[in-house]
Amino acid sequence: VSLALDPGDSKAIYAGSTDSGLFYSYDGAESWQVATALGKVRVAAIAVDPADKCVIYAASGNKVYKSDDCSRTWIQAYFDNDISATVNALVIERLNSNNVFIGTSNGDVIKSSDKGASWRALDRFDSPVQKIVISPASPKIMFAGTTARGVYRSVNGGDKWESLSGKLTAFDGSNRFRDLVIAQADKPTVLLATNYGLLKSADDGNTWSKIELLTAEAEAKIYSIAVSPDDGNEIYYTTGTAFYHSLDGGKNWISKKLPTSRVGVKLLIDPSNTANVYLAAGKSY
Repeated sequence: VSLALDPGDSKAIYAGSTDSGLFYSYDGAESWQVATALGKVRVAAIAVDPADKCVIYAASGNKVYKSDDCSRTWIQAYFDNDISATVNALVIERLNSNNVFIGTSNGDVIKSSDKGASWRALDRFDSPVQKIVISPASPKIMFAGTTARGVYRSVNGGDKWESLSGKLTAFDGSNRFRDLVIAQADKPTVLLATNYGLLKSADDGNTWSKIELLTAEAEAKIYSIAVSPDDGNEIYYTTGTAFYHSLDGGKNWISKKLPTSRVGVKLLIDPSNTANVYLAAGKSY
């Protein structure tokens, strides 16, 4: 249900399972180990400190756990008083890893400025937060995708948020969030997958345009998207049964059947070798 790469070592990969805990590989997925001290829990989100590869955060249920010793031991870094809540989103600021952000099923965006020692609420949206993304061009620019209220944006590092629904009214179904990624090219491109289909923005979400898909939007329920760190025109996405790849910003697509009967729920591209693409498969959601 979750997949993450170490920002400082792309051979280090972490995979969170439905009910068997956290798995990790230090050799580019050639072999895997389990973080036994964390236990057999659902791991909904994972983040690795870009300044210290042995500092790892894992979200499970209403808690966030932290390891300072490469998964050997874990402490509880965050606990939500609502035991029915779940932490769905987890991200660390790349330029200042003291700043950790989480998003919950209650719609809360919460920040720690001291590596998880203490937390403060930034905002609450009227829908579960599914993902938080920080722009690679500026840590001030952030996006939060919610289940049913679309995408929110912050331009001041998360202190204040605005809904982008008004900028997406032309795209019916865009309030139903699926995924969001940002290319790390000179001019960052934001790619947004919703129930409408696939959209892109070259101006931090102020204006959006449609990317034509190979199949009709109504038939293309997108589970995950990925974009090359160096080229915003190289796009990948998965549906329930297929894998799509474009080299020209969506003008043309290569399609392949997924190598599994399960749904492709997460995609990641190796930034050190963009020919390597990782696919996590699981039950649909």
